[in-house]
Amino acid sequence: MKRFVIGMATAGLALCFGTPVEAQLHGYPVYAWTAGSGFTLSGDFGRGLNDASGKSNAFGGRLGITLPIVSVWAGGGTVDLQQPGVGNELTFGGGVAIKVFDPPLVPVAISFQTGAGYLGQTIDVLGSPEDLSALKVPLGIAFAFNPPTPGLTVQPWVAPRVEYLRTSFAGTSNSNFGFGASAGLNVTLPAGLGWHFAVDWMSIGDPTVRPLVFGTGLHYTIPLPGIPMM
Repeated sequence: MKRFVIGMATAGLALCFGTPVEAQLHGYPVYAWTAGSGFTLSGDFGRGLNDASGKSNAFGGRLGITLPIVSVWAGGGTVDLQQPGVGNELTFGGGVAIKVFDPPLVPVAISFQTGAGYLGQTIDVLGSPEDLSALKVPLGIAFAFNPPTPGLTVQPWVAPRVEYLRTSFAGTSNSNFGFGASAGLNVTLPAGLGWHFAVDWMSIGDPTVRPLVFGTGLHYTIPLPGIPMM
């Protein structure tokens, strides 16, 4: 009986657990990392908008460093998976972005971006605790637009991507590939304080399950000495 329950749970893992795990940090959109040069601290809120997203709520933060060519960040947070008997779960992850196109006279920057995020929990199966986890790896291209806006930086962006999702439950693993896209807007004042938001759509595993997630938050960038904020 327990083996049957585990098999059914594994078969439905992408629907019951995988769908609310957007982005490197589960429960959030896949943000394009487009911060100005320096150290950037972000506080984030994520919300699933449709049934396929699980309508989860997520709170967390990210810390990153951006140089003229490469950016690296890491973060963590909590996710309320909106499942009976399951509390808030921890998620953590990180990523890297490499700028490949950013000419000074063209208001478009292009970068390759990838990362990884992990979410795990322990659930009860007929009186026995079983580990359940999800590892998410997005790989994509971000297009950031920099229109002339004197007095502040207004930066819309879009980021199509491919996805890899590996879920594990009770010693059984399942891997799926899919694709997704996110789009958002960053607004930053000259002092480095700003606001950001994004929406995210994904299709992975079950083709009828397409989560939609919204995210927003505040960020603050501290410039590096000798490197202008870009």
